[in-house]
Amino acid sequence: MAAAGRWAAWWRAALAFAGESQREEAPAGEGQLLAWVRERAVVHEAIGVPPGFAALGDVPSLRDAVVRLFADARRDLSGREAACAGALPRRATAEGHRGLAALAEDVARAHDVGIGAVRGAVLVVAVEGPWWRLVGPGVVVCSSSAYGDDAAFTGEVVRAAFESALRA
Repeated sequence: MAAAGRWAAWWRAALAFAGESQREEAPAGEGQLLAWVRERAVVHEAIGVPPGFAALGDVPSLRDAVVRLFADARRDLSGREAACAGALPRRATAEGHRGLAALAEDVARAHDVGIGAVRGAVLVVAVEGPWWRLVGPGVVVCSSSAYGDDAAFTGEVVRAAFESALRA
């Protein structure tokens, strides 16, 4: 039972770390960059680093399950994500960028901040069903189904990422 209880907290921490990694910018300057990298490594170690996931040692059944399933899960997820990637709408068009820029400007105005303060990350996972969840300040995880729905994605998911980062 300890593994089941710890699983949800561990998964949320792993998702939040992945999202923070996407939205944070590394600092300029060699000394600051090295300190930032060391700090990120400490956080990563605390969550658990493959292949041994030593940070999960206090719940051996969870650690054993994660270690045993990690390689297969990663291989399966990579395959599903690659298959889904072709079906996902790309936001690299000028129109797509204008839509995100307009949304960021709207959020900046609503919160009375500069546009540079509006940042967020959306982690898209290859699972079925349209859903999303805030997993940390500025970090949303959503299904590829939710990502595929432009109106819902732009109007709800990205706004939630932007606004939650500003409230942190």
